[in-house]
Amino acid sequence: MIVGGGITIYAVMDAEMTRLHLSTSTIVVDAYNVQTEPLTIQVQKVSGADTKAVSAYISVQAYSMNRPIKGAVMNFGYCSKASFTIPARDALYATATAVKVCAYADAAGKELVDSAVVSVICNKEPGLVYRGKEWASGSVYRNGDFLEHEVNGASSIYMWSSRVEGNTSKAPWNITLTTDPDYGYWTHVTEQVLFVSKMIMTNFAKLGSAIFNGNYTISQHGQAAINPGTNKPYDYRDFGKKDYNGNDLFTPNFMIDWLSGKVVGKDMEIKGGKIGGLTVEDGKLIAKYPTQGIEMDVFNTGPDTLRFGSLASELISIRLNNDRIGQRATGIDMGIYGKSDRGLAIVANGKGSFCIDNAGSHRFYQRQTDVWDAPGVLYAGHFNGDGYKLYEWGQGAGEVTCIHEGKGSYRINHQVNRMDYFVTITPYTYWANATAQGKDNKTFSFTIADKGQGGLMDLSFDVMIFGRNIFNDYSPKK
Repeated sequence: MIVGGGITIYAVMDAEMTRLHLSTSTIVVDAYNVQTEPLTIQVQKVSGADTKAVSAYISVQAYSMNRPIKGAVMNFGYCSKASFTIPARDALYATATAVKVCAYADAAGKELVDSAVVSVICNKEPGLVYRGKEWASGSVYRNGDFLEHEVNGASSIYMWSSRVEGNTSKAPWNITLTTDPDYGYWTHVTEQVLFVSKMIMTNFAKLGSAIFNGNYTISQHGQAAINPGTNKPYDYRDFGKKDYNGNDLFTPNFMIDWLSGKVVGKDMEIKGGKIGGLTVEDGKLIAKYPTQGIEMDVFNTGPDTLRFGSLASELISIRLNNDRIGQRATGIDMGIYGKSDRGLAIVANGKGSFCIDNAGSHRFYQRQTDVWDAPGVLYAGHFNGDGYKLYEWGQGAGEVTCIHEGKGSYRINHQVNRMDYFVTITPYTYWANATAQGKDNKTFSFTIADKGQGGLMDLSFDVMIFGRNIFNDYSPKK
């Protein structure tokens, strides 16, 4: 079939429009009105398949329950792109449930180009913190802080429920009228005397001072991170967060990680139980088997270890293999500063036992006023011909004095207090010699003669006393 007639073709131009393009249709905030990510606002001119940025006067008005919040508006001026974030600490935005974004062609806001509404939702419940029974006008309350108020024996709970921290002009139990400007910031919860349940499943709970949150049970009490210039009190809701230095914002006094089994306590008293293969019993940490002990891997260096052994090994063993950075490794470093303290005291009482076995190089240093009291050379001193002591060394023979008994004749008094000691006297001339005249447990006598002069002479001399030392108490005299 053939149809006769004409065909008319109309060319239609693609329509142009200016619109708002938003990064999301929902703003998400946490329990303290902190926005998870900014709302990006763009003004675009669309012509067919082409899109380009154009400028307009952009403003954002906050709404609460479909009503604009007076004063809660932000103007970004004439631009093609803006970024909006709810001011977390601004009380005007505490109850915001939506924001309206408008683009105007004029600064007066008369000629609307486009608008869009973005809802505001809170995705997290606040942590609960007990703030006592007294309301204080100078205090600042956060979402989840609650007060306990008792009237005629009945308790009520008043919880700060605003997402923005703050306070009211009067105590929450005195806010009774819905027309009161302070109304709505506190939520009144009546205490239930008895609560019975067969099973409770919850991700968060507070029982007394114990906080149950996810995989953790923590104490409400603890320590806040100490930062220069701040005096911030601790808040358990900061658990798991860190400051700019990487320090934990809150360290609880007690923590259980139910996922890993880790338990951390600030002050724990354990009456009994087991730590690995070791047993806590009667105030002691006991290794039950010969192969058990305690070994510490020092600085995780591997070869450097400190071991408290068992019956099958040394009781205490220290091994050093690695030098520290910039200094030599030291196994034991003791500093003694008390006036009568001792750094090390060893007594071997068993037959065939020894206090010390050692081999290798040794270095001993003695300062000017240090005591040297050891077997061997107990004492060395230099005297002049009159028997006057000029200088001495060693304290192993106690106090040593000299008496000049006559020409070339001397007697040395000491405190060795036994006979098994030996002496050497060295006169200071080429031909002189000393001859012992006798000794007892506290004194010995000798004479000095010069062969060249043919008789006794008063000459300077050295004295050395050898043997076992006696016990001397060097404690400061009172």
